[in-house]
Amino acid sequence: MSLKAMLINSPWWVRYCPPYILGYFVAFLRENGREAACFDLNNRMYHDTSAENKKFWDNRDYYSSWENEAFVSNLLDGRLLDKYTEEIIETGAKVMVYVTHTPSVLISYKLAKALKDKNPDLINIFIGHKASRAQMAHDFIAQPFVDYVCPGEADLPLLKLLKKLDEYKGGSALPKENGFLVKQNGKEVDCGEPEFVKDLDALPFPDYSDFKNDIIENKYSEPHRIDILDSRGCINSCHFCYERLFWPKYRTMSGNRIFEQISYHMDQFPQVNYFYFNGLLLNGNLKVLEEFCDRVIESGIKVKWAGQAMVREDMSRDLLSKMAKAGCVWLGYG
Repeated sequence: MSLKAMLINSPWWVRYCPPYILGYFVAFLRENGREAACFDLNNRMYHDTSAENKKFWDNRDYYSSWENEAFVSNLLDGRLLDKYTEEIIETGAKVMVYVTHTPSVLISYKLAKALKDKNPDLINIFIGHKASRAQMAHDFIAQPFVDYVCPGEADLPLLKLLKKLDEYKGGSALPKENGFLVKQNGKEVDCGEPEFVKDLDALPFPDYSDFKNDIIENKYSEPHRIDILDSRGCINSCHFCYERLFWPKYRTMSGNRIFEQISYHMDQFPQVNYFYFNGLLLNGNLKVLEEFCDRVIESGIKVKWAGQAMVREDMSRDLLSKMAKAGCVWLGYG
């Protein structure tokens, strides 16, 4: 029997649009014949909470509140926690995959524990930047309700692990899989480094169908926006950046593939006309960037886009002008 996976995004995170990571992972798993669904607890809690509490999502000044145990316990009271856990269990999902970042840790813990308490046979897996070895990988696997942690890119390892879990009968040690820390007989076992995707053009476009009604009904703060991941990793190794430690090497989609992805999402959601490139930098490969701009300009589509960038002496004024003509409205240098 093929186990169903539930991809979970806990608060806090920006709620501009559906989370890319859920849309990508559900597309990747479905393309490979797996049953999977998305649960954006971040946006769900925002709409379920009081008008007074909504400020904790909308104002970044409250970012640190999400690391306060008393605050989180008050916000996610027993009634809401029961509501969400019951809803997730009713989907029939047996494998819970939590996407982690700093302010989502406490609520991910609470939800994972509550689900495990209701059904000890459920498998809880923590992934994301916060699960890297440089961050909280070992803290996560030490939790009694966490079964697996992926400290690197999780797509290929997760697919292989799910196949092994299909055959797992329970009552014995959980199966090992490269790329994971696993809890076996109460002890942490490190299964080594994960395999990683080398050709980003071979990956499916994110599947935002689970969020279609939320997009149409303007339940995100920027319903005209969708995020895409144009590249993984970085060509730099800045000492202050922990995210570079998560990615094994820099890879980028081709300019044509980025253009095709944007066109695909605009066809799906006619109100979407703004895309944020949430890779570490959108100008890691200038040839790819120019190819993308040329495709946009040639097509005549009206689109806006933005993302992070690095200062490069070889970025000409002509390229910057072409980027503006192709719809680039903002660059964050850092």
